[in-house]
Amino acid sequence: MKQFFILITAIALLVLTPISRCDDEIVLNETDLKRFIGRIDDDSKALNGRSVWLDPLIAGSPPVTLKEGQYTFYLYARCLVPVASTEPVCRISIIQTEPETVLFYRDVIRGELGDGQTYALVEWPFEIQETVAVRFDVDMKQMGNATFFLDSIGYKDAETDTLTRWNHADTRHYLGVSVEDTNSIDGMVRTNAHALAYGPYISLSKPGQYEAVFRMAVAPDFSAENIATLDVFSHEGLHNGHKGNKTYAIRGASISDFDEPDTFAELTLPFHYDGADGMEFRVLLYHVKRNAVRLDRITVRPLSAN
Repeated sequence: MKQFFILITAIALLVLTPISRCDDEIVLNETDLKRFIGRIDDDSKALNGRSVWLDPLIAGSPPVTLKEGQYTFYLYARCLVPVASTEPVCRISIIQTEPETVLFYRDVIRGELGDGQTYALVEWPFEIQETVAVRFDVDMKQMGNATFFLDSIGYKDAETDTLTRWNHADTRHYLGVSVEDTNSIDGMVRTNAHALAYGPYISLSKPGQYEAVFRMAVAPDFSAENIATLDVFSHEGLHNGHKGNKTYAIRGASISDFDEPDTFAELTLPFHYDGADGMEFRVLLYHVKRNAVRLDRITVRPLSAN
């Protein structure tokens, strides 16, 4: 009976442990990592067939059917993005669902959103010429972290003067996180964030020299010189007997790190591990172009032990 209990316990541990290990090597796949600006999707060039894709969708409505008539797109947001008043901050789109076709879109510029201290209403009239099923999407055009706060989106029917509105809980998204904001209508909003991957808040087997290998790819039409910051970080880690945050290593990722577009490259970041818990391996992006950057996996392997 004792041996049976040990066997069952061992099987349970294997099933419940999401992170792959080979000796002291840790492989962080797309489902092991947390993300603020990406979606998990199929990828034929990823080692296990799926990767994290950069996706700037901060809010997408459920599909609705609109009949012929006049309507107004409704966006209620607060903006602290530090760009010129003429620069686009986000893009609002009206998309036919079957077949998927963009019917209308326009960029919302910084000047339309006021000083950022209060919420601003952006309204955009449009016309539907035949009955069609559509959804309403909002994509970020600027990168940042807690500089844009989206309260809600919706539309108003000119014939009935009724407003259909969706808040943070009603919309799907690949970018951002919900936070409290007492100035908003419902007290909760969705704000932007720039981490393609972070976490998973683990400890390594023993102190020593390690390397983190980030397996990434860029799209053929993406040519930005500075793409991302890669770092190894501990959040609330144990340092010298007290809790604190610490950066262990950091480097940039640029277009020169990728010999060929749409082909995965391995970017290495060596670091010395001192026994902290809460270890993170992060990819922080500078751009929001959809599908421009993909992350396959992050492998953490020991080089030597103390």
